[in-house]
Amino acid sequence: MIQLQLSTTVHPALTHSDVDSYDSFRWEWSGHQFTIAQQECLLLMEQQSGYVMLFFDLTGPDYATFLRVWQRRLLAEVLTVSDLDPLSQSRLQFELLERCDQLHIGRRKTLISETMQTAVTGVQLLARHHQCLPENESDEFRWGVILNQARSFQGRTAYQHFTDNCQLWVDHIYATDESTQAIVWH
Repeated sequence: MIQLQLSTTVHPALTHSDVDSYDSFRWEWSGHQFTIAQQECLLLMEQQSGYVMLFFDLTGPDYATFLRVWQRRLLAEVLTVSDLDPLSQSRLQFELLERCDQLHIGRRKTLISETMQTAVTGVQLLARHHQCLPENESDEFRWGVILNQARSFQGRTAYQHFTDNCQLWVDHIYATDESTQAIVWH
């Protein structure tokens, strides 16, 4: 199951369905929305790794279909950081989309964690440094990579932790499928 916890300011804007199924593999994400240079930024953080995804200037229709917007971005980022062979990418894509259909969205108080506040500060520093904000998903991903490479936890970056978690997830997915060949990581 993938769980996404959103602050109360973000939660009402989304259309969603809650699923109360249990799965031995869980990803927990938290979201926080803030304004920077008169644009809304939605910062999503995976809790175990501290991996950050950024979404700038989402529109009403984006929020109405946010689960699909996020699934597409999550899939693109997981496949990018995982660096899998084409067959494994295809299998992972199928599994990830299936698990995204089991997404549970919860609500939390607007108080954000110290780790998330550090990421928000990092976004503000990047905006000052670049004197602009990301204009497309590619730029948002690039800024996320900068943040994820810069922030370390237990001697490793959030990017490294997320890559490791992706590997563990792939191992978990295919451990029960005897017909699956070993996944080749490049």
